[in-house]
Amino acid sequence: MKKIFVLIVFLLSFSTLFSQKMISKKSYVHIYSYTPIEDIDASLNDGLAILSTDTKEVAYILNIQSLTFKNALMQEHFNENYIESEKFPKATLIGSLSGDVNFSKTGIYNLSVKGKLKMHGVEQVISVPIELNILEDLSVSLKTDFLVKLEDFGIRIPKLMFTRIAEEIKVSVESKFLIQ
Repeated sequence: MKKIFVLIVFLLSFSTLFSQKMISKKSYVHIYSYTPIEDIDASLNDGLAILSTDTKEVAYILNIQSLTFKNALMQEHFNENYIESEKFPKATLIGSLSGDVNFSKTGIYNLSVKGKLKMHGVEQVISVPIELNILEDLSVSLKTDFLVKLEDFGIRIPKLMFTRIAEEIKVSVESKFLIQ
């Protein structure tokens, strides 16, 4: 995890050596999907994210095995049969904020993040809406909800499981960035 953190820091610093970096070490991620038979519901709160206020670049890294399910058997099947977390242990998003934001002015900004989401060994270009809140202490909170189609990332659902596993997963993310 530390090696990947160093890599993300390097990537973000490559574009500008003197930009202001903010870090979220406990980003919360929740995944959910509904099916008539069984819901998929899991979360983690150890996601790592970096935000550059000068370049408006953002990077996330998630340890897939940190996702905790209420049902241990579902967690095992998710990790072994679908996401193959031993082979693909991380999910990453590297992108940039799109829209106007003033990081020195408190307020709520409705923006989007455009970038590349990599999961299960597959990288896809995405654009997701976000709510960015600049707080009084100039820390930043970020919230978003978006859908991920499993087939877009090469995650196969056996025909026998179509009634138990939805083809799309809702992803919710909450991060609080602090100046570093």
